[in-house]
Amino acid sequence: MRTQLCSAAAVLACIAPAALAQCDPQRQPVTQVFDAHAQALLEFENRLYAGGGSHAPGRGLARWDGHTWTDFALPDRSTVYSLARDATRLIVGGPAGVKAWNGVAWTSLGTGIDSPNRNVSALTVHNGEVIAGGTFRRIGGVDAIRVAAWNGSAWRPLDAGLNSQVMSLFSFRGDLLVGGLFTQSGARMVKCIARWDGAQWQQLGPGTDGAVLAMIEYQGDLILGGRFFTAGGRTMNFICRWDGTEFHPLGGGLLARPGYEFITYVGGLTVFQGDLYAAGLFDFADGIPTVGMARWDGERWHAVQSTTDTCRTVGALGRHLVGAEASDDGWAHWTCPPCIADVDDDGLVDFSDYLLFLDLYRSGDPRADLTADGDIDRSDWLMFFGVYSAGCP
Repeated sequence: MRTQLCSAAAVLACIAPAALAQCDPQRQPVTQVFDAHAQALLEFENRLYAGGGSHAPGRGLARWDGHTWTDFALPDRSTVYSLARDATRLIVGGPAGVKAWNGVAWTSLGTGIDSPNRNVSALTVHNGEVIAGGTFRRIGGVDAIRVAAWNGSAWRPLDAGLNSQVMSLFSFRGDLLVGGLFTQSGARMVKCIARWDGAQWQQLGPGTDGAVLAMIEYQGDLILGGRFFTAGGRTMNFICRWDGTEFHPLGGGLLARPGYEFITYVGGLTVFQGDLYAAGLFDFADGIPTVGMARWDGERWHAVQSTTDTCRTVGALGRHLVGAEASDDGWAHWTCPPCIADVDDDGLVDFSDYLLFLDLYRSGDPRADLTADGDIDRSDWLMFFGVYSAGCP
C-alpha cells in the first residue's frame, strides 16, 4: 500500500504554499535574431508577446512559446508599441490605435487615433476599462488629450488629459496611475506621475523630476522607473519605491558611466522568480557593474549574468527571462535551472505544483519517479516535498 501523503495533523503544513522559486538566471544562446528590438513584452496565456516595429520574425508583433518566436502580426501589419491584457484578451496599441485579440480574431477598439504621427504608447486595464495613453489628442472620434478610457463600446476623455506624452499606465491598490513627460493636467500641476481620483488627475506625492517610463507592483509597493534623478526631493537615480505615502530609493539606484548620466533611463520592469528586474540604459546598480539589466532581491542589487548592452524592456515566461536588448540579436534570454518541485514548469513553486504532483503520484505516472529508481514510492514523495517546502534554490 502506498504511504499516506499527509496525516490529519500535518495536512496544513503539507498544503501550505511554498516559497517562490528564486535563482541567479543563466544567459542562454539566442537561436533566432530580430532585426530590431521590441518596445514592449507581455506574457499572455503561456506565451510571451513582443511588440515593436518591423522586426522579424513578426511584423509589429511576435509570439514566443519558450523555444521559438513566430509571427503574430496584426492583419494590417501595424506597429505595436504597447501591450496589456484582461481576463480573455490580449490588447495592443500603436499608431493605428487599440486592438484586441480574443483567441480567435482581432477587433478594433473604436476607429483609431487622430493622426499616424500620433501613438498609443501605454495601456492598462483598470476597473474593467481599457486605459490608453500616448501622444494622441483624439481617439475613436472623441477629443481626449493623451489619455482615454474604453468602456466596452466607446472612448471617453479623463478630465483635461495631460500636457505632454503619457509613457506608462498602471492599476495599483485600486488607483489608476499615469506616468510620462507631462507637468500639468489643465491648470493642475502633476509632475510626471499622477493618480486618477475618479474626476481629476492628482499628483502622486511630490512627483518626480523626470519622465516615469515603467511601473510595477513589488512586495506590496509601487516601483517606478524612468529618466528621473529625484522623487519627493530625494535622490533616487532612475528607480524608486512608493509605499502609499512617500517615495524611497532602492539602494543607490542605477547609474551610467561618467558622461552618460543624461541619457540614462529605466524603461522596463518585471518580477521574475520573486525578484525585481530593471532594464534600461545604465552600467551600474548601486556601484555593481551590470549593463542594461539588474536584479533587486528586496534588499540589495545584483548583476545579471553576461549583460552586454542597453535593454529597452524586460519580460518573463515561466523559467525564462527575456530582454529587448540593443544588441545585434535584438533580444537576450536567461533561464533558471529546472526544479523538480516546479512540476507545471511555470517558474514558481506553489500549490498548483503540489496538486499536480499529487495526481502524478497517485496515478503512478513515470514523471513522479523523482529518484529515478523505477519505483514511485515514499522516497519520491519526500524528495518532492522537501524541495516544495523550501522553494527552489
